[in-house]
Amino acid sequence: MEGNPVWRVSVFWTAIGVAAMLAPWIWPRLLQKRNPVTGFATLVGINAFATALPIFITSFPGAISSALIFGSTFFAVVSSTTEYVRRNCQKPQHTAAIGAFTLAFGIGQTSGPFLIGRITDYCGSLSAGLLTGTALIAISAILSISQLPNRNVTSPPT
Repeated sequence: MEGNPVWRVSVFWTAIGVAAMLAPWIWPRLLQKRNPVTGFATLVGINAFATALPIFITSFPGAISSALIFGSTFFAVVSSTTEYVRRNCQKPQHTAAIGAFTLAFGIGQTSGPFLIGRITDYCGSLSAGLLTGTALIAISAILSISQLPNRNVTSPPT
């Protein structure tokens, strides 16, 4: 969004926020699937796609499309991790498991923008930072598929 007028930056961040608010109505069927790993991996994969969009579609509509898709998936990923814990951990482990996911999420939320910003500054290109972020998110989606459901936990009632 470098060099854009203030109104474009405002519209971009508003699009992310509005999409995040709409996420509970967009993704419930995916999150209610039998295997929560599928939901998580799909959402993270869509998130990677949204992150890559501005690299390939450099126009303002491309940025807004990215913002809408990214915004709708970003916090839905958190919901999918909660669903994963609910289905794969015994009830006494829920708090610790959700705490661990929250800690990991917080570390990513703190270090990710810092790292991507440093890469962007070093390369002098926002595309380099976006490409790195997209690659890391895509790797996360691929790695998450390897998570097998815990067969020792009975699925909670829906």
